[in-house]
Amino acid sequence: GTLMVSGTLEEPVTFQGDRLESMYEYIPGQWGGMYFINGSQNNKIDYAEIKNAVTGIHLGNLYSEDAPPTLELSN
Repeated sequence: GTLMVSGTLEEPVTFQGDRLESMYEYIPGQWGGMYFINGSQNNKIDYAEIKNAVTGIHLGNLYSEDAPPTLELSN
């Protein structure tokens, strides 16, 4: 699959866990993060905030014979 995120400077897209109480606002490790597996191409994330994940972005095996995932980030 392909992920296209189109946030803006004024309205960034936020990815975070589902615990929205103030005591969880800065607690890391609430969710795994985003996984882009081999074969996932043309992913693009514009103006996004990734909060409280174990690791924000995981990319597939870049040394596999399968096509590694591609991801363009911009803010």
